[in-house]
Amino acid sequence: MKIKLMAFDLDNTLFNKEGKLEENTKALLHKCMDNGVVVTIATGRMYPSAKKVADEIGTDAPIICYNGACLRGRNDDKPIMIQPVAQDVQKEIAALCKERGLFLQMYANDEIYVTEHNHYSQRDPDAKNAKVNEIGDFTKIDPFITPKMMIYNDADVITALENEFEPLYEGRAYFAQSSATLLEIMDCSVNKGFALKNLAEKLGIKQEEVAAFGDNSNDFEMVEWAGMGVSVSNAIDSLKVVSQYIAKAERNKGVEEAINYFFENDMI
Repeated sequence: MKIKLMAFDLDNTLFNKEGKLEENTKALLHKCMDNGVVVTIATGRMYPSAKKVADEIGTDAPIICYNGACLRGRNDDKPIMIQPVAQDVQKEIAALCKERGLFLQMYANDEIYVTEHNHYSQRDPDAKNAKVNEIGDFTKIDPFITPKMMIYNDADVITALENEFEPLYEGRAYFAQSSATLLEIMDCSVNKGFALKNLAEKLGIKQEEVAAFGDNSNDFEMVEWAGMGVSVSNAIDSLKVVSQYIAKAERNKGVEEAINYFFENDMI
């Protein structure tokens, strides 16, 4: 079976250690597209950041962003699909963050909304591509359509919060990490796997014809669902367990390794 659709996580997968797309990687993606493969991005990042990378790659495929809560064409004004965090969940998470003094970030209309501008907001790569609005207290505003909520903190705090929140919000919200210092909160119905399945069906591509590349827990569902799930060597162990190909190399070099393997074995 030939691979017809490839979906790539960005940070710590398609990007190098500096968070950039290397020319060798980009050339290999172009080779895939020249051979009829649809190349898409599946990222926790917001749409403007994801679009910037899609523009650099030159792919016209719809983009999976906000960890699968949004599917949007590269040049479309409106999403093909968007699933916001439930309003009651927004209120509860905002109240918990206020009570515990946690930095909270949300999104609306391709802009970022934060508790306050601080070292967390300054570290966010999305902030380079979108306006950042300081809210101060999310509990004092009405809930709005946000595809994702995000908490920045130290790795041990994030792990403890995820362990606490997952049983508390079972069936109401989905939690995942794109890095050890980020807890990302989406609607319970969505994840990257859900969005990738949706996209494949729209394109008439079978599950076994899909390859998905990732490194962290927010990639789990799409790597598990894809006919060819790929983990780069720096991926978490639980992702490697559900992968069909585990690269020996890290990040983009692992991506290149896997794609070259596919070409060598007539899978593209």
